Formats: sequence, C-alpha cells, structure tokens
Amino acid sequence: MNETRPLCRFSLSKGSILDTLFINDQPRRPTYATTTEGSVTTLWCVNPRGKLLEVARIHWEGDSASAYHSTVVVNGQTMLVENVLQKSKGFFRSDSRTFAAGAIKCKWKRAKSPTSQNWTTSRTWTASAWMCYETSPPQPQQSPTASTPSSYASSQSAPPIAVFFPPQSGLVKSEVTIYPSASTIVDHIILTAILICAQKDEWRVAQSALSRTALEASLKAELRGTLPAYAPATSSRHRPSSSQLRRPHSANTVRPRRGPTPDPPPYTTMDDSNLRRC
Repeated sequence: MNETRPLCRFSLSKGSILDTLFINDQPRRPTYATTTEGSVTTLWCVNPRGKLLEVARIHWEGDSASAYHSTVVVNGQTMLVENVLQKSKGFFRSDSRTFAAGAIKCKWKRAKSPTSQNWTTSRTWTASAWMCYETSPPQPQQSPTASTPSSYASSQSAPPIAVFFPPQSGLVKSEVTIYPSASTIVDHIILTAILICAQKDEWRVAQSALSRTALEASLKAELRGTLPAYAPATSSRHRPSSSQLRRPHSANTVRPRRGPTPDPPPYTTMDDSNLRRC
C-alpha cells in the first residue's frame, strides 16, 4: 500500500463513459472499451490482438424480474446495480460508494481537496475526482495472534489504489489512474467507475456509432498499422452528433465533367473499414 507510482493510466477517448475507449498511456493502445446499444452498455477488455472480450453488461432499464432496477451481468450472473456498488451509510453517504472484489473490500470516496498528495497523477488538482481505497485488512499472518496493522484502521491513512477524474465541464481529458495495489482488481475498478459517473438516462444519448464487429475490425486495423494510433479527444465536453457521423464517402465523389452536370450521388454511411477513430 506504499506505492506512489501508477501501475497504469487510462485516458478516455470521448466525453461519455458509456461510449469510449480507455487508452493506456504506456503502451499507447486501447485496453478497455464501452459500447452502448439500446439500454445496454457493455464493458469490453481489448486484448493485444484487438479482440473484444466481454467483462460486464449493464442493463439500465429493468426487465420483468427486476422492474425499475438497473442490473449488471458478469460471467452470466445478474446483480442489481445497488448491490454491486453500495452507498455508504452515515451522514456523508452520498460522497462514498463501497464494492467488493472477491475478498477485497473497497470504497470510492469523492475527493474534497488535495490535502495529502503522497501519490502521483498526470495532472494538477483542478477538477473533482473520486479516490478508491482498500478497506479490507490484509490476509491473516502465520501467527494466529498477529494483529491488524494500524494503517488499515482507517482507509484515509493509506494512499488510494485508484484515482478517477470523470467527464465533467471544463475538463479536457478524463482519466483513471490505477496503482500497483489494485493490480488484481482492475476490471472491478473500471466497472464501478462507470457506475459512479454515468448520469441518469445518459445511455439514451450515448448510443455507439460502431457495432462490436465494426469496432473490433477498426482496432485490429490500427494494430496492423493501417490506421493511425488512437488519441484522446481534444475536449470531453462535446460528442459528435449522429448527423456529423454521416458524410459522403470519398469514393463516391463525382469529379467535374464537361457537358451537363450529372445528378449528385446519394449520401452513404461511412465504411467502417475507413474509420480513423472510434
């Protein structure tokens, strides 16, 4: 729990966490991705070959078995969102969320100020953030009388295992920083980060332009070197509208000819193989 250098840092490529790439700074390639189709958001892990592997599915609208409740499906197991990420009890419960990653218990806590920065991020403290702490004690020692170290008595006495700057007004680049202590629960941190910052009904406007198949093909093309490397969006406040994602393909452009001007060609959806970014 004394590590201060990050294990990895993921920058979001778009302004909505429900339709974005989580781009690892080193090496610079997508490691996670989210796509939203209808009322279902899927969290994918991107393997080194560009293949998308499902981590979890979030159903924002409840079905007949869980009316009015959003659910999360992990490895075929369906859980209520409020059971995956629980609001802490107490007066300040709105500022913290708890979750379990196997035997490891963790808490996301909204950061108020950089009063104890004995850890590193890529930015100065200019935006609101969530900090994740491990709250479960370490595994029992060989000695049955060994006591729990005092550093675990309060999660605030130890550095965070993750720091999350969610999309927000005025923030150019959103990012998730993971520290070595969380190396075995990165999937849980990314999933719960999505649940923390997703706005009500955000899924209605965060529909993905690319299907899983098209996104996977684009990722594989980038790894082959036929597409330029991914780069984060210059601004997280603006997301292209559906009308901006539909333009005439260059192959259909009509060059000037002598004689009468022919009718203009019809507009067509962009060919997925020629997309230069997600």
